[in-house]
Amino acid sequence: MCIGEKIKEIRLQNGLMQKEVAIKIGINQSNYSKMESGNRNPSAATLKKLADLFHVPMDSFYTTKVITNPSKFRIADASTIRIMRLFSQLAPEDKHTVFRIISSMIAQKQLSEIQKTEKKTEPTGEKKRK
Repeated sequence: MCIGEKIKEIRLQNGLMQKEVAIKIGINQSNYSKMESGNRNPSAATLKKLADLFHVPMDSFYTTKVITNPSKFRIADASTIRIMRLFSQLAPEDKHTVFRIISSMIAQKQLSEIQKTEKKTEPTGEKKRK
């Protein structure tokens, strides 16, 4: 699932129309529609506005897989198991804080990768204005 499809899915879950979302995040409906259809990549600032509007972490736009049967999920890395044990001892609000920090870090990494890809695809024959 591409970012646009995920944005659309979250928008529909919130019961909003494209025009409503576009107005709330300050872009025109045409550009918003292009994002959902995958014809335009959202900027980091736009993704932040969408995350704030939908009250979701930024990595929500990238998350596509859900572990449906955790008992079949195996962790081979001992340090990961240790961290998970420590995490399980945290209070619920602290777990939420840790999750938001990790989600933010993942989203920043993914946005950085998108921006690198966009820079590679920019036209190279344009002259710079002085």
